[in-house]
Amino acid sequence: MTLPEFKITVTPVSEEAKQKMGFKWADTDIGTRSKFGGVPDLMHESPCPVCPSCDAKMTFVSQLDSIGDDLAFADVGLLYTFLCFDCFEAVSFIESP
Repeated sequence: MTLPEFKITVTPVSEEAKQKMGFKWADTDIGTRSKFGGVPDLMHESPCPVCPSCDAKMTFVSQLDSIGDDLAFADVGLLYTFLCFDCFEAVSFIESP
């Protein structure tokens, strides 16, 4: 199953959060790749995980992007979340460039 895609926009809610955003050396698209649904932007073409309970292929739910130099996932990677809609098991992992 593929969920409809929604872009996630990160908005800081405090001055401290605002100061943590941004990168000194990363490409301009880093920090803008967060989304819900659609197809994962897997950088290394990892296989879609299977449910640890029923072995069914899991559904891609979301990817969260790194936010800034101090809030980066494994060198400006993405945090992916997958869900089995039969068992409600979730799996997450990080991939970096």
